[in-house]
Amino acid sequence: MSNALIPFDISCFEDIVGLSRINCTCFDPNVGWDNSYSGLYVDEAEGMSLKMVDALKDCENDNNLWLLMDAARANGIRRLIGDTNIKLIDIYEQKRPKFQGYIGEQTYKNARILNKTYSGVWFYTANAAGSYIHIKNITTIFNASGTRTITIYNNLNEVITTVPVATINGVYKNPVNITLPLWDSRTKYLQYFFIYTTNSAIQPKDNMVSCNCGGIVYDFNTSNPYFIGGSNKLAGWSKWAMVGNVETDTLDFMDLNGTASNYMNGLAFDVEMYCDISKQFCFDTPDKTSHEFMSLAFAIQHITTYNLLVDIITSPNVSRYTMMNGEIIQNLMKLHLDSYLANVDYLVKTADLKNTDCLKCRDKLKMMKGRL
Repeated sequence: MSNALIPFDISCFEDIVGLSRINCTCFDPNVGWDNSYSGLYVDEAEGMSLKMVDALKDCENDNNLWLLMDAARANGIRRLIGDTNIKLIDIYEQKRPKFQGYIGEQTYKNARILNKTYSGVWFYTANAAGSYIHIKNITTIFNASGTRTITIYNNLNEVITTVPVATINGVYKNPVNITLPLWDSRTKYLQYFFIYTTNSAIQPKDNMVSCNCGGIVYDFNTSNPYFIGGSNKLAGWSKWAMVGNVETDTLDFMDLNGTASNYMNGLAFDVEMYCDISKQFCFDTPDKTSHEFMSLAFAIQHITTYNLLVDIITSPNVSRYTMMNGEIIQNLMKLHLDSYLANVDYLVKTADLKNTDCLKCRDKLKMMKGRL
């Protein structure tokens, strides 16, 4: 589970185009299939109808045309995300390289003696819009066997989740599957606190955020975050967040003084830190009159229709629609695929990089040197 690929998050795209607004009991409409921010619907695309999709029903999809249409839309959105990502990266470059690896050393010398009520690790993020951290393992480095419960808080007074982890006298890996956004518009710098209740019988080892070798120092200071203009010698994760320790008698994290040591309090994190480029087109409050939003909506409508036409022309089911002149369906498929690709090109060419912190213009000097 912990090594699974991170799927595209398509949730903010799903209701841009509805499946149908036909209110006919013969098709047993479900609640929500008529949600459409754009006013566009799949069954109103050229050459498409509910009766055509209905002819595809069989036991494999529970005889439900809505599930067929929903699957075609979901797969279309995934293709849209993939196609726009490829084109965007071809034009622009990522502001921060993706990081895969550990935050926190797994080596140690001694056990620490913690006297505060709560201990843990503090993540102070760069608040880069569109960025995420996917935690695959939480490694515990303690001096005795037992169980710790880690509660994840943020600086918006929210409890994110709780995670039970096992400890031994030494290093123990706990597979987890936690994905957290590394930005929030409600705060300048989103922060996370991975907290457990201190237990005198199970104390952490003195592992550090980094070995601090080679003259490289991680100075956790909220007044001067090292992800802003930090040394290129710092580890890749430091472009996304500062990381330091927490030892406190209260869960009011506003009491923290803005600095932290590099002790990890017996924790280390196997993570991926990355920016989801598709958030470039994910509108929290879409402007339904903008050219960009309507182009996004038409792209979804066209690729969904194309997917359904492929299903129809390749279906083993016999009906007036699956037996339709193949040339007619192929012409419709070409129409919708060409229209989809045209809208993808428009979206990429008019992309506003300020929508996320994922991308930046390529360095023209580097590009010129690369051509020499």
